[in-house]
Amino acid sequence: MRTLLPLLFVLICPIAMVIMMRGMHGHGAKPDAEHGATAEKNMSAIELRKLRQDLEQQVEELSARLDDLETSGTGTTDARTIRT
Repeated sequence: MRTLLPLLFVLICPIAMVIMMRGMHGHGAKPDAEHGATAEKNMSAIELRKLRQDLEQQVEELSARLDDLETSGTGTTDARTIRT
């Protein structure tokens, strides 16, 4: 029994940690990735349509800027010169 006592003291910490971690997951704690997915699922159809319109407008604006750069001949492939 005396030889097992030091081993029990060493193992008690990891065992207690595993028990506590399992307990946290059982009480509604979720990983961060799940929180983001849930927020997107909770968006209404109106909010999603508005977001889509905003993104389409941004794409149109960026396409126009790109066309202007390409036609003026000042376009460059250096990513550091791109400003939003």
